[in-house]
Amino acid sequence: MTEEEVLFQTIPLGRYEYEARAAALERYLSDHPDSSLGHAVIAAHYRNPADACEAWKRAVELNPGEIGWRWKLACRTADRAALREILLRLPQVPELYTHLTKTLPARTLQAIESSEELLILMRRRVLLDPSTPDTWMELGNCLRECGRNEEAITAYREASHRLPEADDLLFDMDVEAFRIGPESFWKRWTLAHWMAELGANEDAASQCKQALKLWVRFGWGPGNREAQMIRILMDNGFHTETLHYAETALKLPERFGGDFLALKLEALLGLGRVDDAFAFYDEQLGQREIWCVAPELARALRKTNRVDEAHEFLDGWLNNPLRPGCTSGHPEAEGWREMAEIRQALGDSEGADAARSHAVECDGEEARRRAR
Repeated sequence: MTEEEVLFQTIPLGRYEYEARAAALERYLSDHPDSSLGHAVIAAHYRNPADACEAWKRAVELNPGEIGWRWKLACRTADRAALREILLRLPQVPELYTHLTKTLPARTLQAIESSEELLILMRRRVLLDPSTPDTWMELGNCLRECGRNEEAITAYREASHRLPEADDLLFDMDVEAFRIGPESFWKRWTLAHWMAELGANEDAASQCKQALKLWVRFGWGPGNREAQMIRILMDNGFHTETLHYAETALKLPERFGGDFLALKLEALLGLGRVDDAFAFYDEQLGQREIWCVAPELARALRKTNRVDEAHEFLDGWLNNPLRPGCTSGHPEAEGWREMAEIRQALGDSEGADAARSHAVECDGEEARRRAR
């Protein structure tokens, strides 16, 4: 019979038998004072941090090769040097390595002051557990922190390859799909956000397409997160998909933020459906977010040689005292810049210069407002 079996036969296992367990463990240690396992078990059992710390110290003294106990002691004593040494010199034992690092990213970051050393740690973890998307995502984050953006993008792509395809989950809607689907959505969205920050726009758009498919099927009220993904699609020229998902969001009874009206309008303009865009604009007139797209509507008219219409429309927008403020950007300055282009196209150079001056003034007001 092993020491572990002997030890655990002596411990009452009832849920509310804390005192009895403590007494049994202390009796065992009284009979076996050099039992490293006994000290480790009682250390994990103690509620008093000081008592637990002393027990872990004794366990490590008796068996310094037990890296799991050294880790526990370093965590208890907040010994960053010891944590750092353990993390960087872990033996190549996948089970132990995963156990120590899997749920401890914050503690790992506290212990490893050097990004390059943390990178060594993350690469080692990927080698030991290459099939999990989380390990590749963490490696990508570390690479990005080290300024290795291209390598970070590659790591994020590896993470993406290890996530289930949205169509596969939607095809087989069993219990497992309902468990994995929302989790996959969050990871796709996170990857899209990180890739967009690094300028990998096509990759970001690909992640958004996958995530939005899952959002439509598993369903929850759309908000700023979904709007940001649809915006990534719009900015990368996926106008048909932008229109589809913006309209999907607008049909839902509950929305938690997100400029879906503006996204639909911009998608219609991107598809060259200028008249449909104006009809939609008139339907939604008075909505704060729809007003903000007026300069783009005027630009679409100008670029389709409807310059007089563009001038009349934008002039009315710029001089409307009831025009609501907009929540993002500074569309008034953009409106005056577009007015300058329209007036220039009409041969009014003086009026174009005046519009440019107005745009500069609006930019200055916005800068001052942000500074406050």
